[in-house]
Amino acid sequence: MEPVSTVALAALILASSSGAQEFGRQAGHSVWAGLSKLRTLVSTKFSTDSHARRALVQAQEQPENKQAILGLQAVLEDHAEQDAEFSRQLRQLIDDARQRPEYQPDSTFFANYGWVGKVNIFQAPIHLDRGDFNIN
Repeated sequence: MEPVSTVALAALILASSSGAQEFGRQAGHSVWAGLSKLRTLVSTKFSTDSHARRALVQAQEQPENKQAILGLQAVLEDHAEQDAEFSRQLRQLIDDARQRPEYQPDSTFFANYGWVGKVNIFQAPIHLDRGDFNIN
């Protein structure tokens, strides 16, 4: 499995934070301490951006909603592109998360949420008005 981008993984963790805690418990591991740091970092960053706050709330209220998570991913990407320090802190927290068993590509977490990521298509335009695009 190709690695999920830092921002995509952050969006998944934020959207499924209660699920992430449960995954850790089921695996017999303590909850990742960085989870509260990630929540605080993103909440603070989004405090002056109502669109971003709505995207975060929607993803957390509907963690099974792919569009909600992709919306959160998009606002995280925007903020990370505009703020190098936020991007650095986000990357540092997610690099730490990647060391945890519950965030490994073969974990239950990815079995449930592994569909989020980026696809790069070269010399072949793809236009989707709605629906999913799956490659197996």
